[in-house]
Amino acid sequence: MAVAERRLREKEARKQQILDAARDLFFQQGFDSTTIEEIAERTELSKGAIYLHFPSKEEIYITLMLEGSHILFEMMKESVSADLPADTLIRRLGQSYFRFYREYTGYFRMLFLYLSSSEIQRKLTGDLFNRCEDVAKNRLNLVASIVQNGIDTGLFRACNPWEHALMTWTCMNGIILLGERGDDQALQLGTSVEKLHDLFVETMIASLKTGR
Repeated sequence: MAVAERRLREKEARKQQILDAARDLFFQQGFDSTTIEEIAERTELSKGAIYLHFPSKEEIYITLMLEGSHILFEMMKESVSADLPADTLIRRLGQSYFRFYREYTGYFRMLFLYLSSSEIQRKLTGDLFNRCEDVAKNRLNLVASIVQNGIDTGLFRACNPWEHALMTWTCMNGIILLGERGDDQALQLGTSVEKLHDLFVETMIASLKTGR
C-alpha cells in the first residue's frame, strides 16, 4: 500500500509540474505559440512523459482553464453571499467578473479562447468537455438565480432569467474584449472599458425593473 501511495503522489506531483510549466508558457505566449516541446523542456521531461499525463496540448490548456473557472466561480459566489436586494447583487456580480479579468487576466484569456474556439473543444475528451460545460452553466445559473430572486421579490418585472444571464455574460465579454484589443484607445471612445462595463450593468438593471 505504501508503494502504491508513493507512486500516486509522484504521479500527481509530475502532473502538477507539467501544469505549472504550461501555465507560465500559456500566460506568456498564448495557446498557439506554445508547443509540447517547450513544455517538456521547461519541465525537463520527454514529450512521451508529457503525453502519459495529458493526451494533447488542448487537454493541458483546458485543465488550466478550469482552474481559472473555479477561481471565477468562487469570486462570483462570494460577491452574492450577502442578503441584499437583487439589483445590488447584480452590481456585485458584475464587479466580481471585471475584477477577475483585471486580477487573473491570463485565466480570463483562457476562458475566452475556449468559448471562441470550436477546434479546441473538438479535441477534448468527453469528460473534460462536460466539465467545461457544467462549470459555464453553473456561472450562468448563478446570474439567473439572482434575476429570479428580483422577480420573486417584486423588484424586477417578469422575464426569462436565463436569457438575461446569457445577455449579461455575452455583453460583458464584448466590452472587455474592447480593452483586450485596445479598441477603447484606438477608436478614441472617450471613456474606459470599466466605465462601459458599469454602464451596461446599470442599463441591464433598469431594463429588468421596467420590463423593457
